Amino acid sequence: MQCGPFRTGMKPKPSLHLAAALGAGLLAGVGHALVELAIDCRAPSSEACFWGKELFLFTLGVSVPVIGGAVAALVYAGLAWHRRRQSRNDAD
Repeated sequence: MQCGPFRTGMKPKPSLHLAAALGAGLLAGVGHALVELAIDCRAPSSEACFWGKELFLFTLGVSVPVIGGAVAALVYAGLAWHRRRQSRNDAD
């Protein structure tokens, strides 16, 4: 017997998978921009840190759609593959 929201016979909706994928993509995109800034600002008075701070919004605007979109697509594809695999195992 399983407990929780995924009891026997209940499957998560595809919209939950989409929300999880979009959340992972957003986290990856914002995380990339913040990690890049943290690496640039190891020496706070460096020119790289100055330009990193000045161009942070641009970096964020590029990394969220590009990196976040790629991560979201991969996570959604992985969740869809897992859902199909579970439905095949349930049918057996």
